[in-house]
Amino acid sequence: MDLILPRETASVRLARRFAEDRVREEVPNPSPELLDAVRLVTSELATNAVKYGARDDDLIGVTVLVTADRVRIEVHDPSRRRPWLRGAADRQRRNHGNGLHIVAALSDGRWGVGPRPLGKFVWAELPHTP
Repeated sequence: MDLILPRETASVRLARRFAEDRVREEVPNPSPELLDAVRLVTSELATNAVKYGARDDDLIGVTVLVTADRVRIEVHDPSRRRPWLRGAADRQRRNHGNGLHIVAALSDGRWGVGPRPLGKFVWAELPHTP
């Protein structure tokens, strides 16, 4: 993992800044749309890790991998509970649950969940050009 953060609301902002900085370092002239997508996807994944994937003194991890044509964002947490796309009725009734729908839309469906020895990671891939 590239960045380890405490389970705090402020960690979402730090994760978002870290991901944006990595993209700015490794992608020549990143478009504003790519940077917006990186910030939003990182924010959604980190928020889910802080709210649902970690407890009290747990830590979350953020990894950003940049290839020739994609940016892969991974957020690691100690929970084995897998996230899922909520249905429209459930999202409306609870007034939340849209985060993974945003991630799925921005990543063109290129997102998923992988196992870790102690937990999981949720990832999404964004093309350099939308």
